[in-house]
Amino acid sequence: MTIPAVEFGTTYQLPKIPISLPLECHPDLERREPDFNAWARPYLRNHFGESVDHCPQTDGVLTEREILWGAMVYPHCLPERFFALEIAMIWLTVMDDVFTARTVQTDKTSRVALAQRLSSVFDGSVPPESSLERMFVAGMDLTHQHPSVDVQSRIVRRFQELLEMLGTESDETITTFNNMDSYLEYRRVNLFGIILLTLTEWAVGIDVGDIIDGDHNLQTARDLVINHMILVNDIFSFPKEQQHGETMNSVWFLVGQQDLSLQESLDKIAQLAIETEARFLAIRDQILAGPLGQHPDVPKYLREIGHAIPGNSRYHRQSSRYFGATRELPDADPGPTVSEPIILYRREFDYKPNDMPNLNISAPK
Repeated sequence: MTIPAVEFGTTYQLPKIPISLPLECHPDLERREPDFNAWARPYLRNHFGESVDHCPQTDGVLTEREILWGAMVYPHCLPERFFALEIAMIWLTVMDDVFTARTVQTDKTSRVALAQRLSSVFDGSVPPESSLERMFVAGMDLTHQHPSVDVQSRIVRRFQELLEMLGTESDETITTFNNMDSYLEYRRVNLFGIILLTLTEWAVGIDVGDIIDGDHNLQTARDLVINHMILVNDIFSFPKEQQHGETMNSVWFLVGQQDLSLQESLDKIAQLAIETEARFLAIRDQILAGPLGQHPDVPKYLREIGHAIPGNSRYHRQSSRYFGATRELPDADPGPTVSEPIILYRREFDYKPNDMPNLNISAPK
């Protein structure tokens, strides 16, 4: 699919996305953030081929503060698991960036090989060699120090599904969707949503996998949270995706297949996000009023996955990942409550990994 022409320099309105769920943040974030960065920095420097004294790409990744996302999406993570959780936020982000690097994205053979290689490293069938793989394995080893066997087995399974999808994804995939529902169903795996909400169980020390599998309402509640995350991500990430040549975004589905303008598409996605939160709240209350509301773990699960809606939204509003620089916001609202003019400008995305897995993939020029 060819991305519809939306020129850099175009002004659009960032739509309002009011959110009623409360925003919280893990109390240990500020104290532990230097520890997270100190752990990740050597792996990132090696991955980018940077020195201790000059590491702009490493600094760029850490400045995005994916750990803030983790602290707001999992605000009740058990203290002893918080370090491992936040390290996972960093290496998952780097893995996402690797798959969207142009040399990988435009070369299907390399993309499939990368997914297969990381899957083999993940299940232990081959040893880690590159700095990316070593970070990957070291991060997973941290989670294994706090075992939740059934949950971790599902995380492994979900991760294998994610890697398979990342490896086989084509730039033309967006054209296969007939409506937003089919798009969202695909993206719930492709955008890490299922694995991230499985991590919710591990983070707070519960296991509701069998209950979710057996209850349609719980499945719906989980999927609605992920849908909200997808819709918000699409609104904020489409500028950098356009620069990368990525098409997997509902903005391009609506502009390209429903003949909407850019602004009409953004407004429609925002309205869908608002409706999605309302639907989640309704089905959450229905579950809590029924027999599952008496289960000791189900209310904990619903509370924690609910935090993903305000936490994910607030992060997207301010992170340098989406604006080129961290934004100082004048309010404490999770989502934007007023429309805001934004200029679509070309950003400097200088993602140039140096130490990639051994796939004969050269670094981007």
